[in-house]
Amino acid sequence: MYRVMSFAFWYLMVPVFAGVMAYVATAAALHGPPDLMPTSPPAIDFSEELVLGEHEAGDIAVARYTIANVGGQPLRIDHIHSNCSCTGIEIEKRGKYYRPESLVIEPGEKKALVTRFTVLPGAVGSQMRNSISFRTNDPNRPSCQIAFVICRVRGGLHLSSNEVGFGSVLVGQAVQYRIEVWDAAKEPRSLQWVRSSDPERVSAHFVPSNNGEQVIRDGLELTQLGHVLIRVSTSDPGDVDAVVQLAAAGREQKPDRIRVFGMVRAPIEITPSSLLLPRMSLDGPVYTARCIVRSIKRERLSLRIEETPAWLRVEKLDLGGPTVRLLQVTLDPDLMPTASTPEAISIRLQASAGSDDVPLTLPVHIMPKRGEP
Repeated sequence: MYRVMSFAFWYLMVPVFAGVMAYVATAAALHGPPDLMPTSPPAIDFSEELVLGEHEAGDIAVARYTIANVGGQPLRIDHIHSNCSCTGIEIEKRGKYYRPESLVIEPGEKKALVTRFTVLPGAVGSQMRNSISFRTNDPNRPSCQIAFVICRVRGGLHLSSNEVGFGSVLVGQAVQYRIEVWDAAKEPRSLQWVRSSDPERVSAHFVPSNNGEQVIRDGLELTQLGHVLIRVSTSDPGDVDAVVQLAAAGREQKPDRIRVFGMVRAPIEITPSSLLLPRMSLDGPVYTARCIVRSIKRERLSLRIEETPAWLRVEKLDLGGPTVRLLQVTLDPDLMPTASTPEAISIRLQASAGSDDVPLTLPVHIMPKRGEP
C-alpha cells in the first residue's frame, strides 16, 4: 500500500516541478540574470537647514554636514550656486579646502562636506541666513537647497562713527574729533592697538573709559571701552585721506576702520596750480594762459610778481573784486633762447591778504619748439 502511494505522489509532482523549471528558464531568457535587473534610482538624503548658533560679526562660520545617496544608482550633484560669493560647498583634505564644481556619490555612500562664510557686520543683533542650491539626478528631488542659519550676530566693536569727513579747513585751523568705542561681546575686552595709515597727517589716541558704562542699543548690550581722539595736522595745505584702525584684544578678525578725509587749504590759493605753454589748438599754438589767485577768507588781496625772463610776461588783471586777481602769462616765441629751451620755469609771487603774507609759486611747463628734441 505504501509503495503505491509513494509512486502516485511522484507521478503527480513531476509535472509540477517541470513547469516551475520551465518558468524560471523562460524568465531568465526574457530578463537576464539577477545582477542585470534594473535597480532603484539615486536618492539624496541631507539636512535642509543647519543652525550654527550665535557668532560675532567678522567671524568665519563653519558648517560641517553630509550628503548621502540612499538609492541604487550614482548620485550626481552640479550647478552649485549660493546667495553669497563667499559661500560654497567645499571638501576638506589635510587642512585645506577645495571647492568642487560637481560631486558623484555612489549608492550607499555619503560625502563629508564643509561650508564656510563670513558673518556680516550689517546683520548685528539679528539673524543671518546663507543658502546653497544645487541640481541632482534624483528624479524625486531634481533641485535642492541647504540653509545655514546664524541665530544671532553679536556686534564686536561698535563705533559712534566709521567716518570723519571734516570738509575744507584753512592751514593752521584745529581739527579734532572724538569717536566713542563700545563692545558687544559677552565679556567686554580691551583695545589692543590703534593705528593711523598716515600718522604724520592724522594721529589717533585711545582714551579708556573709567566706569565702563553699559547701554542697550538696537537690542544689543554694549559696554563702553572709551574713545578714540583723532587729530588732523593742518600745517600744510593738501588733501587728507587716511584710515584709523582699531583692534580688540583676543579678536582675530580684521580691525575696525575709521576713514578720515577732507582738505586743508592755504589762505591764498592759485588755480590752476600750473600752466602749459604753448597750448595746441585747431588754429595753431596758443601762447597765453591764465590763472586765478584768490583769498579764501575773502580779504583784500595784493600781489607782487618777482622778476621773470624777458620772453615770459606776467600781467595782473582785475576781475572786479578786491579778493580775487587774474594772472595772464604770455610766452613770446621770438624772444625764447635759441640754444636750449628750459622744460619749466617757476613764476614766484608774494600774495598778501589781511594778516596772511604767503609766497606762491606757479610752474610753467614749456613745450619744445618743432624740430627740437
